[in-house]
Amino acid sequence: MLRYFRKRLLLMIPVMFGVALLIFTMLYLTPGDPARMIVGEMATEEEYQAQREEMGLNDPYIVQFGNYLGGILHGDFGKSYITGQSVTESLLSRYPTTMLLSALSITVAVIIAIPWGSYQLCIRIP
Repeated sequence: MLRYFRKRLLLMIPVMFGVALLIFTMLYLTPGDPARMIVGEMATEEEYQAQREEMGLNDPYIVQFGNYLGGILHGDFGKSYITGQSVTESLLSRYPTTMLLSALSITVAVIIAIPWGSYQLCIRIP
């Protein structure tokens, strides 16, 4: 059983890498420029280029992807383009509510599922 668990855990690594590659590539190919969105349409070209440089958007694709993976491995998901807040902080602030919602959902499902399953079992077995 431990071998099976280890094998599944090791197989998860290429899957997670593939998911990260897919997500990064989709965001990379999305039309629009995050730097332009942050500085606004009225910004000067120098401000715009400085923002692109700060965000690393002038780097080649592979360097950007390497930085993205490095950040993920260190728990740094970057900053939100809209709020400017750290994405990690944003996720952590929403974590307790998410766990509460999950626990309540499981509780309701169990409260409904166990009686319903027992009822169905009693109907089928004479």
